Amino acid sequence: MLKKIKFKSSISMIILFILITSVSCKSNLTESTVKGFLDAVQAGDITKASDYLFQDKNSYDFINSIFTFENEEQKELALKTFSKMNYRIKSTTKIDDNKYKATVEIEYVDFVKITEEVLPGIVDKTNATIEQTEEEFYKMIALVNNALIEKLSGLTVPMIKSTVEIELFKDEAITKISIIPNEELLNSISGNLVKAYEMIGEEQVLEEDFE
Repeated sequence: MLKKIKFKSSISMIILFILITSVSCKSNLTESTVKGFLDAVQAGDITKASDYLFQDKNSYDFINSIFTFENEEQKELALKTFSKMNYRIKSTTKIDDNKYKATVEIEYVDFVKITEEVLPGIVDKTNATIEQTEEEFYKMIALVNNALIEKLSGLTVPMIKSTVEIELFKDEAITKISIIPNEELLNSISGNLVKAYEMIGEEQVLEEDFE
């Protein structure tokens, strides 16, 4: 009887060990996926970073938004932005058999603050208005990009922190966990650059109204 109890106890311990190991492996895989993605972004390795994303239309739009550049100035600005980013993975959670979540604290460039500093001078310099031509608009964008690059090359760069919830999906067919990109992640990685560019249009409207 004692032998049977010991045998059953041993089986229970083995099953428990397997379950704990399975959960631990999934947790480690979730963390390594997030780490791999953010490390690739920091290094400016666009191809490697893209491989960590779940392949659907949202990912395609995400890649186009953040990893596609119209010119060398945009590319230089993006790579400098990525290199300034820091992060800390706070926790990983299993939601169900196919879905996971990682909570990550990301420190990134505060482009909104930088743009507030450089934009007024550029608008004054170019006499920008809402009626400017397309050529004049892109000329101003180029000046803004150069000013932002110069700021990022300085010794002190305004930074901001935020906690981001990253969703991940496990594809059973290829036994791979991938990141499902969202706007919160996009803003953190890009330093809210999209919002900073929107300020350019707002500044022009304010200038026009003032006149």
